[in-house]
Amino acid sequence: MKRSKQTYDTSFMAAYVMGIRGKQYDMVPSSTKWHWENNTYFDNIIGYKHMEKYVHVSVVAEQYKCAKTLLFGLIRLFYMYQNIVNALPNKNDIIWNYRSKIIQITSPYIARFSVAKISHLLGISYQHYNMLCNNFFCKFSPVLLCRKAFPKQLSLEEISLISSFLKNPEFENWSLISIYYKLIRESQRFFSEKTFYKYVRILDLRKKKKKVQKRSIGPRASKPLQLLHMDITEYWVTDSVRLYTHVIMDNFSRKLMGCKIGITKSDSLALDNLKDVYTRFRLHLHSESIIIMSDGGGENFGKTKHFIASKKNLKQHIALRNKKDCCNNMVEALIRKIKECFLYDNSFSSADDFEKHILSAINSYNSTMPLAATGGRTPDEAFNGINPFPEKLDIRIQNSRTLRFRENVKGH
Repeated sequence: MKRSKQTYDTSFMAAYVMGIRGKQYDMVPSSTKWHWENNTYFDNIIGYKHMEKYVHVSVVAEQYKCAKTLLFGLIRLFYMYQNIVNALPNKNDIIWNYRSKIIQITSPYIARFSVAKISHLLGISYQHYNMLCNNFFCKFSPVLLCRKAFPKQLSLEEISLISSFLKNPEFENWSLISIYYKLIRESQRFFSEKTFYKYVRILDLRKKKKKVQKRSIGPRASKPLQLLHMDITEYWVTDSVRLYTHVIMDNFSRKLMGCKIGITKSDSLALDNLKDVYTRFRLHLHSESIIIMSDGGGENFGKTKHFIASKKNLKQHIALRNKKDCCNNMVEALIRKIKECFLYDNSFSSADDFEKHILSAINSYNSTMPLAATGGRTPDEAFNGINPFPEKLDIRIQNSRTLRFRENVKGH
């Protein structure tokens, strides 16, 4: 039987002739490779050495490597200078002062590259680039956009409100989402969370925090007094005085219902706090069962366990870290929030001073701090079923957006 002739792809042959060779050519017979090298199929390929007027491929390859190294070096240098410029506080002013030079250099490449890509390389938005081209400059706006040309941006009063709330020492340790809800509740100026975060980033008034790994979502109640969490934490008031604080919170509203402070970690402390909550909130009149979620600490057994067992409408569940539907992460996160917002920046002279401050902090948290989990309501409002927004928030935001557009179109 006659053997069929082996054929090769043209690009495969051309790469060998141009000196780009690898292990894949070991399977090719030597006679075939000699035929490729001594044939004139590839005379018109740039870099193929057939006559003296052509440049040898090894020289071209070496020049390509040098050009590639130089290109990557220039790219790194460019991004280094871009990071330096982005860190300057007056970056927008510098860009505006050199706008004619920027437009002169970048305009020839708009046909080849899009405006979005060019503005991305410059580290600005495409609206900002268009503003440079059209001279839509406004020295009163922090984003340097003319209000008549870009009427969807926030007004100067709203930007000033955001700045004043972020600079307020009272909200220094608050989360941004709590500040957002506090702002729209008190000022009655409505805009979306996304817009708020955008202007916080533009104004650069918040320190960047390290990203924390998201915890798994634990159990969620559908109404108040359906699920309660108990936990205990320690706090060094002075170098020699350590106090234990036992707290009870409601899962649905995030309300801190009870707090007891003691010098020892015992079941008596937990029992006193649970009895106080049971009496003040009249849990004995609650017909449905109430789940008490606690960890496996010794303070949650003994007297505390006997008290829960003696009440028909109370059931105790022991939290397990590996189970999403049976964990105590919520109260642990709340304790951490109370410490960051109200305790760490203060010093205490005695245990009594600490007790007064922690009780005041819990009252302030329950009554003044709006939470995203409760839809912008404070824990007290969510617990008592009070809605501070009689009209849907989305509708208020849309109406404010329409009014803002009309005001910006009219001018300053």
